[in-house]
This record gives sequence, structure tokens and C-alpha cells, in this order.
Amino acid sequence: MSYPNVVYGDYGDEKITSASGTAAVRIGGLPLGTPMVLPDGREYVHAYTQANSVRVGRLAVQKAVAGTSINIAVAGTTADTIGSTDVRLTMPATTLVTIADQYAEGYLCIDNNTGEGYTYKIKASNTIAAAGTATFTLYPNDPIKVALANGTTTCTIRENEFYAVIERAAGTTAVGIPAGVPNVSVAASTYCWLQRKGPATLLAGGTLMTRGEPFAACTVEASFQAWRPCTASGTTDADTILSPVHQQLGYTMVAPAASTDYFIGYLQLI
Repeated sequence: MSYPNVVYGDYGDEKITSASGTAAVRIGGLPLGTPMVLPDGREYVHAYTQANSVRVGRLAVQKAVAGTSINIAVAGTTADTIGSTDVRLTMPATTLVTIADQYAEGYLCIDNNTGEGYTYKIKASNTIAAAGTATFTLYPNDPIKVALANGTTTCTIRENEFYAVIERAAGTTAVGIPAGVPNVSVAASTYCWLQRKGPATLLAGGTLMTRGEPFAACTVEASFQAWRPCTASGTTDADTILSPVHQQLGYTMVAPAASTDYFIGYLQLI
């Protein structure tokens, strides 16, 4: 059991960011993913931009999968015991050197063999080199429950979904899951709040939506456009170009006057 993990903020708290030179400082020392609720019910989440800035009213998404390592064999002789909080993994040859604690607040998932199906929360990780042995430290109250088989149990590691978020690029290609929308422009290497639910000021692009209509990510810029279930081609409805990005993100409250204008939309990221 633990204490409540929701921050109850006040109006204006959603615009707070935190960075100190090149070393960003977490807002209030909060873990990534901590939710914040304002008095009117708007919901936010604590996130980090790392190398990429995110502009106000634009959709931020989970970073590209380059930081994910899949099917990593368990290494060493002490990483497999029940109750252990240190898991040693043999990294693949293609893994780039990463920064310390890149995977802090992330996840270690057991893919195959002994212990498969379990997910553990990562507290810390060391600097990892290609083909080297990396140590992932789990939270003390979330140790290994089923012993892992050295050399045969395989794992997937993934950074926290709100670590190193990026502004969604134009296009129809599937990208990382929606992280949220900042209510203020956020510089690189900065902790911030991303809105996930409630009325928000959002940038319009592509086909404009009407009041009450769903919207999705735009295909031509980092913004939002109309989304409707449409024909098999998935691109047109009455000769109007619609977003083929099948991620309904909310509903229009006040329609935009023109493309590249801002509008009021009700976000529903769950």
C-alpha cells in the first residue's frame, strides 16, 4: 500500500516548467507520469522533453522506439533469484550507449521462459554500452517474484512513456502513444505538465472540424484535424480530406475559424 499519488493543483500550476541549465529538475521531485487534477477537473501528467521542445497546443507523443530493447537475455549469476531487485541483462550489439537512469521510472517486462508475463518497475539503470551487461534496479517493493533463467529468459525494457516526449510529426504513420498537450511552450530538457483531459486550446490544421465533432492528429503538421469513420479508403468523406490517423483524441467545443488557428477542444486521452 502507498499514499495517494495524485497532485491536486491550482489554476496556473499547469503552466509551470522546470529546468536548470542542462540539468532539468523535476517539478516538486515528482516521478514521471504523476497525474495532476485542477479544481475544475482538468487532468495533466508530469513529463520530460529531454532533447526536443514541444510547442503550446501541439500533441506530444511517446518517443520513438529506438530506446526500446526487445528479447534481451538475462545475464550473470545473481539476477535471477526471487526477491532480487537487481536484474542484469546482456544488451544486443546494436544498442547504443545510453545515459544513466534513462530507464528510471520505466518498465521491465518478461517476454519468454521462466517468469514470463510479469512486469516490474525500474527505479534506476546504469550507463549501457552495446553488447555489454546492464544492471536495472527495481523498486524495493517490486522485486522479482518468479526466478529468471540466466541466458534463456528474455525481457523487453522501455523508458517511461512520459520520458523524452516529442512533438508528433506530420504524416499518417503510426507513432508513439499520445502523451498529452502542453498549455505553454516547453523547451528541450524540461519537466512540464501535459494535459490529457478537459477543455484545452489546441492548434487546428488540415480539415477543420465543427462543434461536437471528433478530432485526431493532423497529417500535415503537429496539430489536430477532423476525424470521422469513413469509406474503406479511410481518406475521404464527401470529398473532404480527413485524418486517417485512427486515434480519436477528443471533441470540438468551439470550432476553429481557419487552419492554423487555435480552437477549444475537449481532450479525452485515457
